[in-house]
Amino acid sequence: MSSQIISGLTQQYYHTLPDSLDLISTSPLKENIFKMLSQISDEQFPEFVKDILIKVEGHQLIDITDGPGDEKQDILTINPAGIRCLIQCKHTIHYNKNYNGDELDRMVVACMRKDCRESVFITNSDLTPQAKKYVTDKEYLRGQPDHEHPISVEYWNDLRIWERIKNNRDILNKWFSGFGQTTALRSFRFDVGARELPIQIGDSGSILNSILNKLESNGVLLKDAKKNFYTGEIHGHLLTVTKSFNIDANLGVQYKNPEHENYLRHQPISTLTIEVNVNNSLPKYSPAALKDKIIQSLFNLVIEPLSNGRWWHLVASEATGFIYLYDISEPRQVILDSNQTYVMIGSQFLNDEIDYCRFDGPGYTLVKDPEDDEDSVWLHDESGIEVVQWFDRELDPVEMYNYQVVQMFNLKRFKKRTFNAVTGINKNLLMRVRRFIPHTWTSFQFNEDTLIWAIPEDADERQIDRISKKMATLNLEVLTISNEMRDNFLAEAKNDLPPATSMYTSSLRGMSLPIELKERIFWLKKDLLLEDKVSPELATELLIFKFQYDVENGFDNMRGEETMESNTLELRELLFDFFTIRGEKMMDIGIYNNPITLSIRYQEGKIASSRELVEGYLQEFLATYDELKLLINNFGKKTNEE
Repeated sequence: MSSQIISGLTQQYYHTLPDSLDLISTSPLKENIFKMLSQISDEQFPEFVKDILIKVEGHQLIDITDGPGDEKQDILTINPAGIRCLIQCKHTIHYNKNYNGDELDRMVVACMRKDCRESVFITNSDLTPQAKKYVTDKEYLRGQPDHEHPISVEYWNDLRIWERIKNNRDILNKWFSGFGQTTALRSFRFDVGARELPIQIGDSGSILNSILNKLESNGVLLKDAKKNFYTGEIHGHLLTVTKSFNIDANLGVQYKNPEHENYLRHQPISTLTIEVNVNNSLPKYSPAALKDKIIQSLFNLVIEPLSNGRWWHLVASEATGFIYLYDISEPRQVILDSNQTYVMIGSQFLNDEIDYCRFDGPGYTLVKDPEDDEDSVWLHDESGIEVVQWFDRELDPVEMYNYQVVQMFNLKRFKKRTFNAVTGINKNLLMRVRRFIPHTWTSFQFNEDTLIWAIPEDADERQIDRISKKMATLNLEVLTISNEMRDNFLAEAKNDLPPATSMYTSSLRGMSLPIELKERIFWLKKDLLLEDKVSPELATELLIFKFQYDVENGFDNMRGEETMESNTLELRELLFDFFTIRGEKMMDIGIYNNPITLSIRYQEGKIASSRELVEGYLQEFLATYDELKLLINNFGKKTNEE
């Protein structure tokens, strides 16, 4: 029995797209030249061509005539050989528009009528292959009555125009002096990508196809079936939209696929390239503001709301335009603004992603400088509550590598340290034991029932002794690891150390995008001044208050047990367990000093704006704060009565 392969996949290839600046670093691109020439208006183009004919080609001007259907786009000259010439000028702002042989036929007829023996078809775009064949194969000779003195036909496209003017300073200075400040930037382009987040299996580039179809059906864009691009007009500005693809890193984002799908960094994503020709009636404009206006106008029309905790994420690349540097006779691409990202939640309009994740503004005061501190802490002026927002930021490959190098260096330094350990820890005790170790120390979970930690060289002996006493309250004995066991353990740790892929940060500066809206953590805290120190009895009441709050919000500190034994040495760590993530709302009470501190961290996985969430959390926090004050007051009254 024979078998046959029906289909299969052997290998996938992904290609790195070159940066556009790299593409123009050696010589002007055809498209760059077109962009430069297209800034000359329809009315000015014949005058521009006339200058080339006279100053470069040596023609004598007879007249700029009003030819049939040309609206003064014909030029009559005498070339250096004394032959009358007819020049047909065709100007366009559409890069993909190429002229066909019909235009050339009409030009030959006009030559006969105007007694010319030479004709030149000049366009800032190009001819179709058939039209070029019409010229190169001299098909225009067919049907000409005068075979002794036939009419010759030539054409100039954008490249041929460029070759004639690139070394002529008179023309360059006249038409392109100051180009970088004004004229050249009457058009620009940018790429737009759209994704549904979180990304699910099966997400593909069909999203942009659907958006284009809706824009076409709504009459916003018109599709050119032959050229496979779309044109339209928004707020008086002409648009050309084409399908394209880009790399997420070039767009300034880092999309993360589901964990069970292959995640390739810098993988290609579908985009739309939007070219904007700015209305000449607009004397000055902001590329960033105009880009935003176009994106809002296009996508708010056709994007449908998502549900079930999903949202739209749009990214627009930097807007770029071409300027002409006439001193070096070359055009250059320049970046006009920065990339921009948007989110759309439910039936809302598109929101700037960074602004959507900010809550500061009037009514808040920055109490710690984000340049000098790990946390951007904002004080809510009215309530006195400090607010910090944390983001789960994805590390880029360079950051991951640097972090791994630091970790490897730390492992080498640990060879000089003393290591202690406790063993026989069950899963219910592990979290409690970890609280005994200062968070600035490095600890390792060696296996399911053993915790190991490195003692810093400058550690206080009293601090080391306190840890041993706390462990003893749980019937755990602190062991000292031999140097040989330490070295073996560190060698294994070096091989098994996983690279860090993300980190929490409170600053939006340098934030990797898109922001994981569901992973935001809001930390609210406020001090509470007491009349006296916290007694063990009051600390126990506070611990019950905290445990009840955590249970109501999805975390059981008791691990299913009805009772838990503790001692006064452990109470402070149990009350302030700030370095663990547990439940949707996490309460911690710091009793190390007076005033004591109430802290609540909120991580509910909501996708509402940060301003909206913080506004609700402030009210909720104040209610809990009042409950805590009432508990402490009632405890004080009860103690005084006794």
